Amino acid sequence: INPSNISHISVDGHYLDIHHIDDQEMECLMIRRPLTQMMEDLPSPPFIRVHRSHIANLQHVSKIDKNKNNYAISLFNDQYTIPISRGRIEAVLAAFETLS
Repeated sequence: INPSNISHISVDGHYLDIHHIDDQEMECLMIRRPLTQMMEDLPSPPFIRVHRSHIANLQHVSKIDKNKNNYAISLFNDQYTIPISRGRIEAVLAAFETLS
């Protein structure tokens, strides 16, 4: 998978769900690998760890929402939403600003 096609990566038990765009459709590939190791192999930016269970490609972010004290990222034309942890919000907002 070309890294630029990856929208986001989520933890699913001992596996990772790699959500990527293939022919304008969102596909999901499941692999067995630690999220920390996957983060080391991806270019930063545009990939950033937004939560203990999620990595996002900031090039595919359509918006960042704030709902009370919670933040979330919308991806792939708002079809996917992933949370941003409170401890990572400042880094995510700063990285998003530099790419915008």
